[in-house]
Amino acid sequence: LGSYPGVVEGPGAVYGEVYEVEDPAVLERVDDAEGVGEGLYSRERCVVLFGGELSEMAQLYVYNKPAEGRKRVGDGDWARYKGRSGLANLFLAGETTIPEWLEPINTVPAKIGDVKGVIYTVYENKLRRLGRLKPCRITGLEDGKTYYGLTLG
Repeated sequence: LGSYPGVVEGPGAVYGEVYEVEDPAVLERVDDAEGVGEGLYSRERCVVLFGGELSEMAQLYVYNKPAEGRKRVGDGDWARYKGRSGLANLFLAGETTIPEWLEPINTVPAKIGDVKGVIYTVYENKLRRLGRLKPCRITGLEDGKTYYGLTLG
């Protein structure tokens, strides 16, 4: 749709970021920013794939205006289409020192099973240098929340 994406109903998959929002007031502000009140988008439940497992616990904003004549993003990854990189959670076990070039945006103490480590939120394009990665489900040590991400495989 130009400088911003718009999901419409149809075949295929869409890549995106998932956020947990517990405060209804925050969700209302996001709805306002997305133009829900003006009918630009509607927030709808969707099925998402995390680490190879399906979940129906997410919602996404669906574009409500005509999309005819708009260019379709073939693989569903708008960030890559625009030359941008999305964010990913990278879990590293132990007290691993990560390479400086990964430039983490955030860190969260976490574990996979009994293995403690850290989740590093990094730009996906930086992960290519690490080689083979595998999807994983991670538990935050401080908040007990489930995170989905990647670990060295």
